Amino acid sequence: MLVTDPWFYLTAVPAILIFGIGKGGLGGALGVIAVPMMALAISPMQAATILLPILCVMDIFAIKLHYRMC
Repeated sequence: MLVTDPWFYLTAVPAILIFGIGKGGLGGALGVIAVPMMALAISPMQAATILLPILCVMDIFAIKLHYRMC
């Protein structure tokens, strides 16, 4: 299901950027506000469902980079 609501994109894009910055270590625990921020426009279950694959891909790249440096 494609979300066509512009309010969703106005909340989701900054939420995902904040989530990535927090995951990278620059924002500390700032990434925990991503799901509640996206829940302003969609249901919390949908927000978590959207963020889970992004988190998995970020973890795969982090693991790959970690083993390349070792």
